[in-house]
This record gives sequence, structure tokens and C-alpha cells, in this order.
Amino acid sequence: DAAARTASGGSAPTRWCPARELRTGCALSRCEALDPQLPLAAMAAAAAKAADAALGRFLPFLPQDNSSADASADAAVRLISSELGELLRAPSVRFWATLRDEASLATCLDSYLRFKRRVHDAGGSSAACDESAASEHLARRVFMVLLRMVSDEPGSPAAPERASLLSERRLLDIPKLLDAVVLFGPANPELVKRLLSQAFELQPRLLDALAEAAPQLAGNLQELAARGMGMAAAVTQRNDAAAVAGIVDTVSYLHDAAVT
Repeated sequence: DAAARTASGGSAPTRWCPARELRTGCALSRCEALDPQLPLAAMAAAAAKAADAALGRFLPFLPQDNSSADASADAAVRLISSELGELLRAPSVRFWATLRDEASLATCLDSYLRFKRRVHDAGGSSAACDESAASEHLARRVFMVLLRMVSDEPGSPAAPERASLLSERRLLDIPKLLDAVVLFGPANPELVKRLLSQAFELQPRLLDALAEAAPQLAGNLQELAARGMGMAAAVTQRNDAAAVAGIVDTVSYLHDAAVT
């Protein structure tokens, strides 16, 4: 039921990345149903009303939005993509004013980077690899918003002001960059290199943040490896179904780490 679609940091799929360890999670919810039987205009009006009333202009991306077969998920993906497309078409002054004034943008970007299904999440199955046109457009627009945030273009604020705004609004940090690497890097390595290079040039403090995160992430991987060994022993001794599921989850977690 689209009216009851909710997600929180605690219910996110287990996945390696600083999202679990370094992010401050926040509850996400959609307040009104998107009835697939409604005309598109009425659906858009209902979604806009929900967003304005509870979440702001930009809807969050929820885990169930990965399902292209779900009509309400497809509608949400199209609406998020439409708003980001409008943002990308805006001149520099309006683009940066939106980043400054619209708190829902940070939630939208963070939730997409956090919950968007990785290609390897389903072992490379066709279900995981096949993306609708709307999902591909949304992915492209999310990346281009990130890239524009770290690009110097005519009419944009001075670099120190941009860096300060991105930090204060939590629009760009190490968790988001690592998620961008694993989501966009395999297909677009040169563009992702450009994103990282410009992000670190604009915000040198991100290099310090990455160095500070390394011991925490290394400890997390060590803990995960120990837990995986324990689950393997449980499977060997008593064919524990829960342990089997845990091992699959651990392998996915480690795979994400390797890809990142």
C-alpha cells in the first residue's frame, strides 16, 4: 500500500559502506497514496501536496522504489526524476538557492544513494540488471546533481561559500561519495573520477574525514568476518537456515566493499 510506505535507517538492507556506520539515519515516509488508476496530472498533484505538506519539494527514494513492476514506485521515481530535472535546468543562482533553502533535497539524494539497488545485490540476475527508462533517467540526474554541486560554473557562489553550504546542508560527505562510487563507478569511471577530484578540491576536509573513517571501517570489516565465520560453523554443525541467510548477506556486504 503506497500510503503505508515507510523506511528508516534501521530497516535499510544490510550493506557495506559508511551509510551504516557513519551516517545519521532518519525516518522516511510518504504521506499520501499514489493511486496508479489516477490520471497522471491528478497523481502529480497529490504527490506534490504530500511533499509540500510533509517532506518538501523532493520526495525520498525508498527501497521499494527499486521495483519497476510496482506502479506506485514507478510514479515516485518519475516524480523525483522530474524535480531533479527541473533543478538541473535551473540557472546557477536558482540551483544554489534550492540547495540552500530546500532541506528535502539532501534527504532525497541521501536516500537514493543509500537505498538504490546495486547491480550485484541480486547476484547479477536479469531482475537486478534490467532498469526502466525512468530509473535510468533518475540515476543520470542524481549523478549530474552531485557533479554540478562540485563544479565551478558561471554564476555560482565562490568556492568557500559552496563548500560551506554543502557541508552545512549535509549534501556531500564521505558516505555519499562512497555510495556514488559503487553506484556509478563501474559504468562511468572517468566521470566518477572527475566527481571525486572536484569534491576533494572543493572540500579538502573530506580527505581528513576519509582518513578518520578508515579505522572504523576496517574494524567493521573485521567484525563482519568474525560473524561470518560463526555463521559458517552454525551451518556446518546444524544446517541453520538463518545462518545460511546471514552468510549470503555477509557475502553481499563484502562484495559491496570490494566494488567500492
